[in-house]
Amino acid sequence: LLNSQGAVEGHPVDLLALLAHHYEQAHLHEQAVAFLSRAAQRARAGYNNAEVVDFMTSALKNVEAEPQLADADTRGH
Repeated sequence: LLNSQGAVEGHPVDLLALLAHHYEQAHLHEQAVAFLSRAAQRARAGYNNAEVVDFMTSALKNVEAEPQLADADTRGH
């Protein structure tokens, strides 16, 4: 749902992306992936497919930097 300013309700995509960036810089890849995933979900809700691709590409780079994240995700399913 969009609010009166046209932004997706909840945390704005820009804030989620900024938090992800800070986690990346701190090498806290698990948290970065979590925020990038949330940003991608918000971007998808706003039909911003280019941002979705960018956020998911960044998330994959974080998983590559910390391979046990991929292992934990595949074990959970």
